[in-house]
Order: sequence, then structure tokens, then C-alpha cells
Amino acid sequence: MTNGADSAIIQEQVINKPPVHVLYPRVQGLWDKRIQEKINLVIERKVNDLILIQGGPKDLQELRGDYEVTFDPAGPLRQMV
Repeated sequence: MTNGADSAIIQEQVINKPPVHVLYPRVQGLWDKRIQEKINLVIERKVNDLILIQGGPKDLQELRGDYEVTFDPAGPLRQMV
């Protein structure tokens, strides 16, 4: 039996503000929209933090990034929200 919360669509988001070009995932289609938004906020904050760690857009000549989505049966997303 499933409640629909265990399936999602991963939609690609882009930050394309030279010198920054970063791809990152956005979760769509979860049954619980509140949890879905929390997950997406955590991802967006992490992406922004990583950009700042590299010096931020002002101090960079170029920053390119992408992502890989993998399945983890331990459920790390449950720990994020």
C-alpha cells in the first residue's frame, strides 16, 4: 500500500548568472506539499552555501556545478525535514 509520498519527480533548476552556472534538483509531486517545500528549501540553501564557500559570485571567474540523484534506502531525506 502506498500513500503517494514515496514517489516524486526531480525537476532540474538552473542558476545561470555569470560567472555562476549551477544545476540543482527540485522535488515535485510529493503528496505532502509542506514536506516537499522543506526539502526544496534545504537543497536551495545548500546550493547557495556552496556558492558562497567558493567565494561568491563577485570573486569568481567561473563556477559550474551539477548534481546526481541516488536512492538511499536509509532515507536521508527523512532526517532533513
